[in-house]
Amino acid sequence: MVSSVSSGQKMFKKLCGPAQFYLVLSLISLILYLVQMLQSRNKMNTVTGLVVQALVVVVWTYILNWVCSLKYGNKIAWFLVFLPLILLITMMIVLYHLIDTMGLTKEDIHRMINQQNGGYGSIHNDDDIIEGNCSSCSV
Repeated sequence: MVSSVSSGQKMFKKLCGPAQFYLVLSLISLILYLVQMLQSRNKMNTVTGLVVQALVVVVWTYILNWVCSLKYGNKIAWFLVFLPLILLITMMIVLYHLIDTMGLTKEDIHRMINQQNGGYGSIHNDDDIIEGNCSSCSV
C-alpha cells in the first residue's frame, strides 16, 4: 500500500504544472461525482458516467503532459486548462449583453424556456420550488 502511494506521488511529480493542476481539480470532481452517485437512484447511469469521466481525466492529463513537452507547450497547456472557463465567461457576457439589449424581463425568459420545453417544468416563482421538494412535479 505504501509503495503504491509513493509510486503515485512519483508519477504526479513527473507531470507538468498544468497537468498536475488539472488532475487535482478532476480528482476533486470525481470525488464529488462519486458522492452524488451514492445518493442517486439510477446507479447504472452514474457508474457509467463515473467511468467515462475517469477515462477522460486520464487521457486529458496525458495530453496536457505531452503538450508541455513541446516548444511553448507549458503556455499552451495552461491555456487549454483554462479554456473552458474562458469560454464560459465569454458566453455569459454575450448572453447578458443579449438579454440587456433585447430588454428581456425574468418573465420573458421563463416564458421562452417553457415554450422550448413544451410547457414542462414551468417556473412561476423561484420561491415556489425548493430543490428536491416540488409538490407539482411527478415522481
